[in-house]
This record gives sequence, structure tokens and C-alpha cells, in this order.
Amino acid sequence: LLLIVGGIETTRTSTSHGMRLLMEHPEQYQVLVDNPDLVPDAVEEILRFNPAFIHMRRTAMEDVELGGMQIKKGDKVVLMYDSANHDESVFGDDSEVFDVTRAQRQPDLRSDHRTFGIGQHFCLGSHLARKEMYIVFEEIVKRIRNPQFVGKPHFAQSNFISGIHTMNISFDMAS
Repeated sequence: LLLIVGGIETTRTSTSHGMRLLMEHPEQYQVLVDNPDLVPDAVEEILRFNPAFIHMRRTAMEDVELGGMQIKKGDKVVLMYDSANHDESVFGDDSEVFDVTRAQRQPDLRSDHRTFGIGQHFCLGSHLARKEMYIVFEEIVKRIRNPQFVGKPHFAQSNFISGIHTMNISFDMAS
């Protein structure tokens, strides 16, 4: 069940948020229309900017000090993905800006964001998710022009996955 949720729901969520972000930033969408070879960079920025998971909880296996805080063995620790992926010390002063060209100036973006976790908790399906998103956005950029919202998106009610329940759009077909 975890592999199904991890392989379907999270990729669907990331793809939906990617389209939402591109419609909210039409100049970024135009960058991809003009430079479709930037789609892989754009996917990394989508993953960084709006990860599918809101948080992940772990249990400390040993006493440790982290950032001046004492964490004791058995303590529950929560990673807030948005917070980690918008850390100014990693992503710069513009960490709150959605920029599909970020990887051009931050070549390690793919490994700097924590959307897929890190270490032994790194997502098993990260390569498949990225490939699916590359293909989806390569095809969207080829075919769709002027994507716009038809009404407001309706977000799923969850404290675990940042999903979009419905998002109606209109668009023109590329000529």
C-alpha cells in the first residue's frame, strides 16, 4: 500500500502543483515553452518549491545535539519539507521565489532539496517520479499555451499530503 501511495499519489500531487505553479507564474511557463530543454530543471524546482509530503516523523535512535537543541534517544523529530526546501542558507535569499532556472545557478539542486528524503530514508521511487514528471511537462509544454485557472483550485484536506482535489483549467492548443 505504501508503494502504491508513494508511486501514484505523490507524483500526481507534485504534477498538479507543478501545473498550478506554472499557471501562477506564466513568465516561468513561457521560459519552458521557449526552452523545453529546461524541463528537468523545472521539475527539480517544482519538487523543491512544493513537495507532496508536508512532513515526516522519525524517532531519534541516540542522543544528539542539532542546531543547539538537545534531542534525546526516543524523542520524536519531525521534518517539515517546506521548511527544509526553503532554507535560505541552502537556496539563497530568493528561496521563496519559484524559478525554473534555479538549477542553472545551483547545479546541486537535485540533491539539495529534501523532497525525496535523505540517506537510508531516501525515496525508493524518486527516479520513476522524476521521469514521469519530465515526460508530463515535456508534453504539456509542447502542446499547451496560455493555461489559466477556471475558478480556484480545491485543495485536499490532509495533514500529511499537500494534494489538490480539483483544479479546472482552460488553455489554447499550440499551433
